[in-house]
Amino acid sequence: TGSSGINAEYGDECNPEATENGTEPTSEPVKTKVEELLERTGYPLEITANCRTYGGPPPDYTGDEPTCKSQIFIGRLPTDMREDELVPVFEAVGRIYVLRIIMERDQPNTNRGYAFLYYCTPEEADSAIKQLDNHEIRPGVHLKVCKSEGNRRLYMGNVHKDKTAEELKGELSNLFSGVERVTIQADTVKNANNRGYMFVDFLDHKLAVDAKKACTSNKKILFGRWIRNVDWAETQHSPSETDIKTIKALHIAPLTVGTTEEQIREHFSSFKEAITDVQVVREFAFVHFKTREDAERAVTEVGKEINGSTVTIQFANPRGGAKKKRKPPMRTSFGAQGNLQSPYPNFDSFKGPEHRGADPNMAMWMAKKRRTGPGGGDPWFDPSYSNQVGGSNPTGSWW
Repeated sequence: TGSSGINAEYGDECNPEATENGTEPTSEPVKTKVEELLERTGYPLEITANCRTYGGPPPDYTGDEPTCKSQIFIGRLPTDMREDELVPVFEAVGRIYVLRIIMERDQPNTNRGYAFLYYCTPEEADSAIKQLDNHEIRPGVHLKVCKSEGNRRLYMGNVHKDKTAEELKGELSNLFSGVERVTIQADTVKNANNRGYMFVDFLDHKLAVDAKKACTSNKKILFGRWIRNVDWAETQHSPSETDIKTIKALHIAPLTVGTTEEQIREHFSSFKEAITDVQVVREFAFVHFKTREDAERAVTEVGKEINGSTVTIQFANPRGGAKKKRKPPMRTSFGAQGNLQSPYPNFDSFKGPEHRGADPNMAMWMAKKRRTGPGGGDPWFDPSYSNQVGGSNPTGSWW
């Protein structure tokens, strides 16, 4: 908790040099002020290599976890600023759920100049933006306070199916900074902990960008496997209060493999007249009701065991807008004589087996040939090799 983390940070490793903005280095008085703050508020403080987390949740908090609408971005921080200066300013506007100050990974006493703060309600976040944007927190130092924007979620594939979310998060934290949450979906068909992919949430958009670049430029290995197909995941938007009140469908999961629509209807037989439709999709199902009131009663009155599986029954998320169209993959065309029309300069076409245009293993065959070409080089992507052959593609037997 707070005390152990503080002692670890403020021990003998204090930065002896003054930081930017004319501030003094982290010192014993700062440690004392932070300890006094924790004692006054009762909030916990967790200190890791790249983040200081104050709260989350606050003491005696019984509400739901706040959504992204309650999050604000705090910028222009002096690099030695800590909770003892930020919390009194922002708690005057509303109740703080969690404050995260992002730290330099290789300089534990230096923050990166920004922080993220969740209030308990969106209204408090809006008030903080109006009242505290451009607030002078030190002489000549004005804060930037605004809504937190940017996608923080990445999709990652080629995951070991026997690993849990906790195990994956622990290992990912050794590879990337700012890993906040790992979400997986169990594979009940193959009795595995996950389906070979995961969604990773980072503390902020920049940390997610850094992780994506690291996976693209260098192979990152997780439990002995390369992390593959890293891409941005769709942001999970919270439905509005108006949308929530119109939801009349329930989501039931996880189901035993082979569970049928008839078994779901039988389980909800006490609401037979109120049900309009039942949809079963592998390990989950949707049950649609005529009215919102019927659905609310079903959540509390229907049993939580179906066909030998303990399930969770909750309101389904409202349907989003139309799905974005994916760009079609770049295709390489073959001529009537089996010539490849290359999309790369200096390699407009070359002869090859006439049947290979219809060969489903063509991509694998060509990748192997590129690796085993003259000198082990890649004639498509190595300009020096192209120049050696006069700017035209060789027609040797290795093709």
